[in-house]
Amino acid sequence: MLTYYFNLLVNLVGTHNGSVFDSRNSLEFFLDDVNSVEGVPLSVLMHLRIFQLGEKSTLLLDPEYGFGEVGNESFQIPPDARLAYVVHLLHFYNVSCPVEGLHVFKFVILFS
Repeated sequence: MLTYYFNLLVNLVGTHNGSVFDSRNSLEFFLDDVNSVEGVPLSVLMHLRIFQLGEKSTLLLDPEYGFGEVGNESFQIPPDARLAYVVHLLHFYNVSCPVEGLHVFKFVILFS
């Protein structure tokens, strides 16, 4: 029996008041383990579930969908800040893992 996961590869740029506070190229993570991506609001990562391969979108986040009432000290984002993220879905992979957890296989899904 195999368990299926989706591994995403994205570029993203986060801005606040027009200033870039986060820029990551080729960020790779499992869609079902979004908590492992430090410093990126959950709403941005969850929105990727409806992206199409190659899609590039600007996501405008009200504070409750960004860093909320606490802000983000490491990015110097104040509480209740509105944010913008430009996100580009580069690739996604179907990863299958045997229940025993012995091997992981990556398959690139290509669309024309």
